[in-house]
Amino acid sequence: MGCRSNCVTYRHSKRGDFLAERYWRKASCVAANGVCSSVFSGKLSIMGMKTVMFRAPEETIAALDKIAQFEHRDRSFVINRAIDQYLSLNAYHRQLIEEGIRQADAGEVIPHENVVKRMADLIAKHEKR
Repeated sequence: MGCRSNCVTYRHSKRGDFLAERYWRKASCVAANGVCSSVFSGKLSIMGMKTVMFRAPEETIAALDKIAQFEHRDRSFVINRAIDQYLSLNAYHRQLIEEGIRQADAGEVIPHENVVKRMADLIAKHEKR
């Protein structure tokens, strides 16, 4: 596919819309100014993006810029990836909490007294070593 600006590979989406999806992947190429490489794998939708302004400590912005420079990406890319990871982790945590609530409602729990006894046994066993 070759290099097109920052080693990004573009492909047509299934519906044939060239701008519908932007793919990036691990790639190495020789650019006009030397060797460049990218270490990402996945896809980023570039349709429907909105601009959002927010305040952040200078140290946070400096850290984002350092990551962006190291990865040969812009600050916006790094922020979007961080937000995606946060949202994914948050959804996972909510799923675990909801499952725990479901189990508690169904009575699928260990009584507190049993947990306390088991922990005391484990502590005593560990202290004997």
